[in-house]
Amino acid sequence: MDKDLVRHLRITLGATQKELAVRLGLNQSTVSRWERGTTRPDAETRRRLYALLQGASDRGEASLRLLVSHSPAAMALFDAGWRVHALSQSFSDLLGSSPGEAIGTDLRRRFSDELTEAAQAALARGLLTGGTSGLRILCPLRGGRGRVWTDGTWHALRLDGQERPLVVWQCRVVPAAEADALQARRAAVLDLGEEIAG
Repeated sequence: MDKDLVRHLRITLGATQKELAVRLGLNQSTVSRWERGTTRPDAETRRRLYALLQGASDRGEASLRLLVSHSPAAMALFDAGWRVHALSQSFSDLLGSSPGEAIGTDLRRRFSDELTEAAQAALARGLLTGGTSGLRILCPLRGGRGRVWTDGTWHALRLDGQERPLVVWQCRVVPAAEADALQARRAAVLDLGEEIAG
């Protein structure tokens, strides 16, 4: 098992090095050494790693993480606590970090005031509790390029065996003038059903 495969398995599981180490009953420095290629997991640990991956695949999480992380579009997968499970390269470029660095971080630290308001509106509309499964969101995000306006969708996906859904955020960066025009025409948070009906 080479270092890239260990890292890929960890990212697919949506775990930080420390979280993976805890799940395996090891310390974070061991996982770090695997990912640097200075050591390799033994046969029993490899078996346990693959079992963790299979468990995630059984719940559909691994497939969803792979879909998001390999998307050419700006996409993020996060949970009800705003913890990042996966990012596409395009989304991580917006944040100004690598996908691996962002996994497990709290997305709220990137929120602008408007994004905080959009998140509260999404929760009020029942995004995580079944009131709606999809919203169109217009909001700025703080990232590596400073504050950028994004126009996109948040979709709540409930996977088997999970109490709370995961949220897939797909967006595109829009110039400030286009964001102003969109704000003038519609609410910052819009249920996708309302948008289609309107």
